[in-house]
Amino acid sequence: MLEKKVTVYMAVPTIYSKLIDEYKKVFKGDPQMVEHIRSTLKNKVRLMVSGSAPLPVTVFNEWLNISGHQLLERYGMTEIGMALSNLYEGDRQPGYVGVPLPGVSVRLLEENEITDEVETILECCNTGGAVDFTHKVSCS
Repeated sequence: MLEKKVTVYMAVPTIYSKLIDEYKKVFKGDPQMVEHIRSTLKNKVRLMVSGSAPLPVTVFNEWLNISGHQLLERYGMTEIGMALSNLYEGDRQPGYVGVPLPGVSVRLLEENEITDEVETILECCNTGGAVDFTHKVSCS
């Protein structure tokens, strides 16, 4: 019988925050368990992803310390699918959701373009085929 392994773990930032809180309560004082958890996560899980909400830098850094994983941040939503993502390979910076995926273009308005009459600060367009969209992120 083949052993099945988790290779990708995806969660919203709140889940990572709750895992960190529980880790601190239960395992922080046990160096042997701390090393076991870090080693297991680092060696058995290929990729850990955070999306659907902004990931606080403190959560990124604490999770890196606990698990050895730099969380891969992404930006997308139900209406548009995945629009921006960090790359699988390479270093990841906290607070950075990455680059537009193939078929997606992004335009961030300049500060002087944002006025009381303008309700959009970011515009994403996807003409990738299966879904065509233009999504505007409101500043209100």
